Amino acid sequence: MARTARKAYVTLLTNAKYLPGLLLLDHTMKQAGTKYPLVVLTTPSFPSEHLALLESLGMETKRIELLEPKGEMTLIAERFKDTWSKLQAFSLDEYERVVLLDCDMTVFSNIDNLLDDPDILPTSDWIAANHSCICNPLNQDWYEPDCCPANCGYTYSQQQPGAPPLPVSLVSSKRTYGLLNSGLVVLAPSTALYNRIVHYLHTSPTVASMALPDQDLLGEVFTGKWMPISWRYNAIKTLRWVHPELWFSRDGEGGKGLEGRERNKRSGDGVAVLHYIVEKPWMQVLPADSRDAETHRWWWADWRDMIAAWERNDKLSNDIDAVQKLVVQGLQE
Repeated sequence: MARTARKAYVTLLTNAKYLPGLLLLDHTMKQAGTKYPLVVLTTPSFPSEHLALLESLGMETKRIELLEPKGEMTLIAERFKDTWSKLQAFSLDEYERVVLLDCDMTVFSNIDNLLDDPDILPTSDWIAANHSCICNPLNQDWYEPDCCPANCGYTYSQQQPGAPPLPVSLVSSKRTYGLLNSGLVVLAPSTALYNRIVHYLHTSPTVASMALPDQDLLGEVFTGKWMPISWRYNAIKTLRWVHPELWFSRDGEGGKGLEGRERNKRSGDGVAVLHYIVEKPWMQVLPADSRDAETHRWWWADWRDMIAAWERNDKLSNDIDAVQKLVVQGLQE
């Protein structure tokens, strides 16, 4: 008997520090009107007392063990050591298709088309994802020498009418065009595909030197088999000032650039998923003159909207104090 097709969004949560991010991801997905469930993979390091809250919000939870490579690793940040476990989304073969999301994201518009559109994945052993922005605006020394604006996939997009994603035919034309960002990945889970990924993780000599663990691994495993999608679906917050030609619409009154939900309201082609890389709004209040202060203000506005909704819900109002203790004191100004 053929199984009933199921689809889902999936994210990973390994500790309570990222719980505020997950809660706001869930809230903004519901505000955008998604029809699919959010499945949360939790490891033993995530406190079990929070599971009841996730389930009361309608999330499905699955307990997993950490997935790690064998041998020593050189990581650019300690927080990346848990991210290999995201790859267990590929093992969820009870689902026909999954969109894997990082929990430091918020949703600005409905993205169910990523689960519904049959053309996004050419075959079931492909994935779809966004390009990695390799402009290196902060001049970090772990970037390769060819990482510069001229070689960025988003530079290509912003130079084309309508800012389309880089065509698959050009992905192999530059090394940097083949680099993906794993913050959002569209995939078709299967045991065979998952076993292939784990085998690569445990046997490839390149794993030990991967700067961005799961991201670099997916780029290697799916060389020639990943479909670039629009910048909108994984808009890292730094795109706002690194690639403003993509971020802002110039159709506003008086030529004023539209962005955020206002741009989506007007034209529907703005940020769909905002990715809060590096500093997290709920962990750190940025200086008012920071280039990322504006997007952090958006996170806090959504957080206040979520808390207000909880205050009107008898089942959730009792949890407000507990989750408020997990966010930094003081809003982004």
